[in-house]
Amino acid sequence: LWMEKSLPKDKAFRMLDIAPAKPLGNFVKRCFPKAEYKTGDLFMEGVDYQLDIMDMKQLANESLDFFVCSHVLEHVADDRQAMRELRRILKPSGCGILVVPLDLNQEAIDEDIRCQDEMERWRRFGQDDHVRKYSKQGYLTRLRTAGLDVEQCGNGFFGRRAVWENSLSNTANIYIVRRK
Repeated sequence: LWMEKSLPKDKAFRMLDIAPAKPLGNFVKRCFPKAEYKTGDLFMEGVDYQLDIMDMKQLANESLDFFVCSHVLEHVADDRQAMRELRRILKPSGCGILVVPLDLNQEAIDEDIRCQDEMERWRRFGQDDHVRKYSKQGYLTRLRTAGLDVEQCGNGFFGRRAVWENSLSNTANIYIVRRK
């Protein structure tokens, strides 16, 4: 919804989809035919870039107009470094969708990259391959500290009809980041 409303359909732009999902790739190719759509992941086969989000040496400084990074940062050892890398590869006029699972009732980020016990990871982080669980304020603070401005787009941005048609919850937000 955000992309349809915000990205140019008739202009070329360079985009990276990190940990790509095929439906999003199909959507981009269909709705944004002039986009240079690239994919990247550390472990997934068939991507354009086999990359570590904490060190994306394959990508030049300020080389992307747009990126999507959804539900990745909770998996990486150093999310702060990953956020700085995302800022580094983003053009000054660019932006990105950067989403993580948030616990809206949690006051601080809970993280432990050394925790190897699967049950403990489920208990603390909500999934056995997560190394942290974000609080909303902690997440926003880390993004800003990494040099990113954050726009929170919720129901008001999308409109009543889109919220209803897409079954968005009252607390659903998408986080758009830009270089400070």
